[in-house]
Amino acid sequence: MPTVPSPDAPLPLNHVFIDDENVPNLNLSSIEGKTVHVTLLLGPKKTKLPVEQVQVLMKHATSTHLIRLEKPGKNALDFALAYYLGQAVQRHPGACFHLVSKDGDYDNLIEHLQNQHIRIQKHADASTLTFDSPRKPSEAPKAAAPAAPRKLDTFAEILQYLRKRVDTAPKTRKKLMSDLKAHQGKGATDAQIEKFVSKLEKDHHVSFDEKGKATYHLK
Repeated sequence: MPTVPSPDAPLPLNHVFIDDENVPNLNLSSIEGKTVHVTLLLGPKKTKLPVEQVQVLMKHATSTHLIRLEKPGKNALDFALAYYLGQAVQRHPGACFHLVSKDGDYDNLIEHLQNQHIRIQKHADASTLTFDSPRKPSEAPKAAAPAAPRKLDTFAEILQYLRKRVDTAPKTRKKLMSDLKAHQGKGATDAQIEKFVSKLEKDHHVSFDEKGKATYHLK
């Protein structure tokens, strides 16, 4: 299924692809005043557009792509639409795509793109199109405050952690240092981990031979 953007994510571009052969009496009023990219595909027999459509398209002249096929052919317009849709998806994979057509042959393509996490829907009529408006600069989401660093465990908590995994505890001093640092999470320094290990050794909870091999005394 298509991915769902987080509430604070920038709103995506909207691309509308229209199969004019399959949507008679096309009403484009739903895109008026919206920031959208329109690709209108016409068959070779289409020689005129209604004045109402032209008026809307002129308002989006800089973001409208009008494509008229030169030769007729079975599913020719479908293949052309799929080609231009694929180009747009490749250029703007995070955008929202809307395919306006009543042709069920597009359904498999729509499902395939949705399974690839592309946000795309098919509409039987342009009047059902809905879009998000892009945010103004003043509406840009504020950067989230950095998370506070995790508080380091106490020595007693470190000891308890090792006792719970006495049978799988790190076999060397070096691995013990690495294990404890990972357990403490981001923000723990080598010096802090060294202090823990030194106290473990001083209190005889662990000892190391000349090669650094660890022997635990945790029970």
